[in-house]
Amino acid sequence: MSYQKFLSEYTDFIRYDRDLSEHTVEVREQWLNRFFRDLGDKEFTFENIREHLRNYKRGNLSPNYINVLVTSLNSFLRFLIAEKHQPLEDFTSNLNQLRPKKKFVLYQTLSLDEIEKLISPPPRKNNYNVFGKPHLYPKYKKCDEMWSLLLEFLAKTGCRPGEVIDLNVGDLNFGTDEFIIRETKTDEQRIVPIPPDMTTKMREWIKSRGEIPPSSPLFITMHFARTRPNSRIGESMINKIIRERARRAGLHVDKRFHAHSFRHSFVTEMLRQDVAISKVQRIVGHRKVDTTMIYTHMVVDDLRQAMLKHPLIRKSQDPHAIIESVKEEIKSFKLHGDERFDYTLTERNDGFSFELSLKK
Repeated sequence: MSYQKFLSEYTDFIRYDRDLSEHTVEVREQWLNRFFRDLGDKEFTFENIREHLRNYKRGNLSPNYINVLVTSLNSFLRFLIAEKHQPLEDFTSNLNQLRPKKKFVLYQTLSLDEIEKLISPPPRKNNYNVFGKPHLYPKYKKCDEMWSLLLEFLAKTGCRPGEVIDLNVGDLNFGTDEFIIRETKTDEQRIVPIPPDMTTKMREWIKSRGEIPPSSPLFITMHFARTRPNSRIGESMINKIIRERARRAGLHVDKRFHAHSFRHSFVTEMLRQDVAISKVQRIVGHRKVDTTMIYTHMVVDDLRQAMLKHPLIRKSQDPHAIIESVKEEIKSFKLHGDERFDYTLTERNDGFSFELSLKK
């Protein structure tokens, strides 16, 4: 018996009854359609599912995708049994044993210098000769300014590219200097502070667009402003602009240069500055703190300092660097101003001296 005919009812069930996010519904529908297309005339049994999962693994399908497929199959099977009363064996526990081990992949980030160059790249060559039409230059200049603002917003808020694309003018509250993200991957709205140094820039950008309703997109496709006014940009367009700006700035363009790398870089830098993981989680909208914890593996400054204590490494190190390292270690205790101690630290050209004792 073919169970593919129940797919439409299943998607309605998880969309309206389970209230899953639209993204989740679309992903499950996509993978189940692919699976049943590959299954063909075979029965929907554990043995046939296992055979197809093995074929997917032999075909080097990502473990993450196979996990998504197993989750979708489990959910669909439970739906058939509970909602459609199909005489099927509940083999979800057996399917879970076939899940591949997820590979731990570190995210690739951009350096602060690279981000600053992408936000403020050198101007295009022959600015006043855009395709031989000088009158087009003002439009391209304003468009370039918008891209600078958008990339700066990504870099300083850690938002997902899709969240910034979906932002409307009315989502910014300049009374509280906050903005609300309504469309999220996890389907959970959140409020994020507007970076203090960007409040004026955002005000001026919105003001420059004249009288527009609050439902207008915050960032628009200015290249088509005349034929498609107030059209939202797309993530592929952002990626294209990022790579164009990277080349303009003389950077070696590799796979790190994409819109989502700004989010990875933001989280990594926040953790590097010892911001509490729970606060970083709230800012970027991770549903689980475990997701934020992944980024701690990318912060190696403390490990670098620890390695300097190895005798062979310390022996070959510049003595001035050792003195600086020891001084920073002492400062990290933050003894200055602690009323329990008499503490002084005096810096000299050839080093430093400090005194520490308990107050009598």
